[in-house]
Amino acid sequence: RLGLGTIYVASIIWSGDYWAIRLGRIDATPWLMEGHLLLLIGDICFIGGYFLIRNFSRTRKEITIANRIDYQFLIYKSGLLLALLAFTLRVLQSIISLGGLGQIVGYVSDYGIPAGVFLMLSSCQRRNKHILHPQMLMALGLLGANIVTGLSSYMKSDLLISLFPLIFLIIDLGWRRKSLVTRRLGFSFWHFMLLGFIAYIFLFTISAYSELHRKSYWQNMSGTEIVITQEAKPEVLPDLIKALQGSVPGTKKFNELQHYPERGVWHMLNRLSVTAWAATSIKLVEISGTRPDSFFGAVLLSITPRILFPDKPQIVWGKEVAVELGQARSTDTARTATGLTMFGFLYWWGDYGFMMIAAVLSGAGFAFVYLVFLKDWRFNPVSALVIMILTYNGFHWKESDVLAGLPAYLYLLIVFLPMSVIVAKFMQRSIRRKTRA
Repeated sequence: RLGLGTIYVASIIWSGDYWAIRLGRIDATPWLMEGHLLLLIGDICFIGGYFLIRNFSRTRKEITIANRIDYQFLIYKSGLLLALLAFTLRVLQSIISLGGLGQIVGYVSDYGIPAGVFLMLSSCQRRNKHILHPQMLMALGLLGANIVTGLSSYMKSDLLISLFPLIFLIIDLGWRRKSLVTRRLGFSFWHFMLLGFIAYIFLFTISAYSELHRKSYWQNMSGTEIVITQEAKPEVLPDLIKALQGSVPGTKKFNELQHYPERGVWHMLNRLSVTAWAATSIKLVEISGTRPDSFFGAVLLSITPRILFPDKPQIVWGKEVAVELGQARSTDTARTATGLTMFGFLYWWGDYGFMMIAAVLSGAGFAFVYLVFLKDWRFNPVSALVIMILTYNGFHWKESDVLAGLPAYLYLLIVFLPMSVIVAKFMQRSIRRKTRA
């Protein structure tokens, strides 16, 4: 983000394609250096807060229960139950509204299948199950079905989450099977190559596929207005074949789909090149000043369930930015929510000093929640779910989180920590009962 992304922004300035990094009506190019400095200071503060907690808790180690053979089938069953629960919630969401149950439904339905499949695959691997073993086939079947579901969406995030079981398993195997030669690197050459292949497919193939498939969901009305089509979902295979053809360097399709400055992999790089976003926040503060409301009051408002506060106002900070940038006339009619990067939003809340304090709190909070659930994530389905939530959402908190991730940290601790403790005690009690028998 501050390396290749910065070079990309410089190339945009050199080529004159300012439209690729411009947000709305505000031209923030004169503030790009200030935006870069804002992100750099924010990153330093975030990392400082993160390592403050990590170093303070350095002696904490993961529970080694996950490596015990007598636990493996129980781990498999817990992963299967979590995946089935997530699948059931997805089916119910397509039939009835579950919005009254809060954010927990979204977390479990989105991350439950990847977390459950990871536990199932990890359990089979530790017991050396053959790939044709029924338990392994069931895990691979769930993995494949979730990947197909991810492909049916034009969102790259859906597919990335569906690939988490493979990515986590490869990293886990690399750490546990490292040799003396690769001890310093963390994992072997082949694990590194496999992760590199997944990264290449995602950057070149999936980025192009997402762009192609997205066009099938949207249509132009009167040449300007864009609305979502109400027709049946488009077929996956034609767009996927085109994307695969466009990921082979040197081909005509590759040059067509991976086109500078904003197609294919360049689009991914554009999304990571958020220097102009931070520069826009500096310009917004110069025009309108910092926000008048309380940051910590907004955090409390964000985590308060609507069932306890029926008159809770709609949270529309991203839409407010869209209005400020001229992308919408009002928050009621806005169809887009614009991000300014996490540090850009914090600067909008209270200038440099407040941004630095909040960034430290954000990094410390991220590390604290991570360490709380890290100890048993290899055998506890609830902890595995939270680790995957943190892994994915960490990317988007940097891109567009308004409140430095603090509401998410508090929510994960309040809702999932008691569940994690109960599940861990139940699993340990089941093993003791089985051992005595």
